[in-house]
Amino acid sequence: MLLGIWIGVDNHGLNCFFGCVLLQDENMHSFSWALKTFLGFMNGKAPGTISTDQNMWLKEAIAIEMPRTKHAFCIWQIISKFSDWFSLLLGSQYDRWKAEFHRLYNLYMAEEFEVGWKDMVDTYGLHGNKHIVSLYALRTFWALPFLRSYFFAGMTSTFQSESINAYIQCFLSAQSVLDNFVEEVVAVVDAKVQPRTNQKMQRKVQKVSLKTGSPIEAHAANVLTPYAFCKLQEELVLAPQYASLMVDESYFIVRHHTEMDGGCKVLWAPHDEFISCSCHHFEFSGILCRHVLRVLSTNNCFHIPDQYLPIRWRDITSSLTKLVQSSTSQDQSGKVQLLQSMVSTLITESIETEERLDVACDQIALALTRVKEFPGPSLHGGNDIAYDSPSDSLILPEVEDSDSIVQSFTRNSHETLALGKLKERRSRDGEDMYRKRRRCSVPCCGQFGHDANDCPMMGGDVLNGDGLGFYR
Repeated sequence: MLLGIWIGVDNHGLNCFFGCVLLQDENMHSFSWALKTFLGFMNGKAPGTISTDQNMWLKEAIAIEMPRTKHAFCIWQIISKFSDWFSLLLGSQYDRWKAEFHRLYNLYMAEEFEVGWKDMVDTYGLHGNKHIVSLYALRTFWALPFLRSYFFAGMTSTFQSESINAYIQCFLSAQSVLDNFVEEVVAVVDAKVQPRTNQKMQRKVQKVSLKTGSPIEAHAANVLTPYAFCKLQEELVLAPQYASLMVDESYFIVRHHTEMDGGCKVLWAPHDEFISCSCHHFEFSGILCRHVLRVLSTNNCFHIPDQYLPIRWRDITSSLTKLVQSSTSQDQSGKVQLLQSMVSTLITESIETEERLDVACDQIALALTRVKEFPGPSLHGGNDIAYDSPSDSLILPEVEDSDSIVQSFTRNSHETLALGKLKERRSRDGEDMYRKRRRCSVPCCGQFGHDANDCPMMGGDVLNGDGLGFYR
């Protein structure tokens, strides 16, 4: 039987499991059914990008069922076949050819790729080789120059692909049989939930280290998750190595200080807070590139425009802290700090065991019910929350998925996996009462009967408040 697994990446850079499917037949009809079923679980909302193996039936099914989704092939799976395809053919030239392939794969411009590919084929005499012909015909599905305009959350990198493959292997067992298929998968999913939760907590409490002293760096550190901040910090550290040459007031050429020509084209309209780079690093990863950061720093810009700190990579807890600070008086701040300390301790202690977590959820639900019974502040009171900027005005649920999804299919009947189990929550009187009285914390809503997780205002193309977090 054929196994398909859906995996994504959350805002902390951690792999997250969506579900899986077993297919009896490997054909377009079966793949189409699997994709339709997946879309049903996602309320009809298709991912912006998807990465798979090179199955042509799957390729056709995605084109039909997810016509607006950008489909890419997993580069790790392609490279893993190179030894069988080319090592004997190229002999001592194999390592040099492989290095040249990686160079072409990482180029920025499609035009450079086309020229480089032709030169590579000529140099190594690969005219007519069926694998080279196939790779070139499908180049828009794997070569980065053709993918950089789409958001993949870093999932196209070889390292991330290997990480995902290792993640998948945790679910697979040669001893697995269909009879206990679901139970084994549930056990694996539950076993991975606790370490993943602990890893998130460690990343949240870990202090980031500022390396440049730049106000831009400090600004990003207060908004992004540690994972996303480290990615931006890498670009910021490298930015001073690049020269920024102004062509006109809104057009810059940025290139490495060792280069005499070429470079990336950066457009910047400061009054509109618009900036873009021809390398498309932001569109591809959601992180500003070194070229843009160089232009911002050399033109005395000391903060990153809000739209270039995507919600996708934000630290939800830092936004919540800012909101609390803006909505409390000086007299209340001490009690708020005490409450925050107690909540932090509660989470740390609760995640140790499932029993502790259940007790904590029960008691918090009851406490929220009691708090909701007291009247809230006056709509015109002095403690009304002020939303000064978009970055401070969005309180969203913890991210549990990604804008890009990896879907892996395995052809081994012993390698079995089932749809991930959503943790069953027992019906509790306190929770039932809380659900009836809960009030939404999303700005411009504030209605009773739901919260930020299922707010109707967050169901559009930009925001989605379902329990899966950010998914487009």
